[in-house]
Amino acid sequence: MEKTRILRFAVWFVTVLLGKGIKLSLALGSYAVGLSGIAVTFPLMGRMMSLTSTCIVAGMLGTICAFFTGLPLTFGLPSIAATLSWACSSSTQKSHRLLGFILHVLLPLGCMAIFMTHPVASHAWYYALYWLIPVCIWLSKSRHVFMHALQSTFVAHAVGSTLWLLTGSLTAAQWTALVPVVAFERFMIAGLSTCVWYGIEYAVQKLDRPVGQAKQRAA
Repeated sequence: MEKTRILRFAVWFVTVLLGKGIKLSLALGSYAVGLSGIAVTFPLMGRMMSLTSTCIVAGMLGTICAFFTGLPLTFGLPSIAATLSWACSSSTQKSHRLLGFILHVLLPLGCMAIFMTHPVASHAWYYALYWLIPVCIWLSKSRHVFMHALQSTFVAHAVGSTLWLLTGSLTAAQWTALVPVVAFERFMIAGLSTCVWYGIEYAVQKLDRPVGQAKQRAA
């Protein structure tokens, strides 16, 4: 079991490195910045590890990235929020439900309140309605991988958009223009994350099978 976990982490890490060089959008999206494959691959770490391990590894990797590449305008918080979302959604422990409630209900609703009461963004208030999606998914208690992916990416979207709102200078017209882009972008990320996860699981099974077969022959 431990070897399978290590193998899964290794395959995931390779997908993160590959995803880093893939551009999903150019100067478009939730906060008018280009997205890379990191948005698809990195948060999946939360599905592989415990919540505690996820926090430790995410913090370490975030610090390393910040040291070598510098912090983005959103400080990497959307990716961290998405990763924690996966970790909470995948956990069956009751003690994690409180954090899940904070991440998937209070956080999106708080971001909505900030957006809808902002002097500029309030003129495009409907943009923030996207953040009801993680709330609805949390209430539905769905265990489907795609629903977790969708929930995770819209949590990241809420955090990133709010940070950009408070530090950027988009007009109400620009926020409005991004509404259809967000739908395409986020459902694409959720779909790709789901495919990548099943791809990781398939690769792990293929790579782990020869080890198991060799043990059987030796016995």
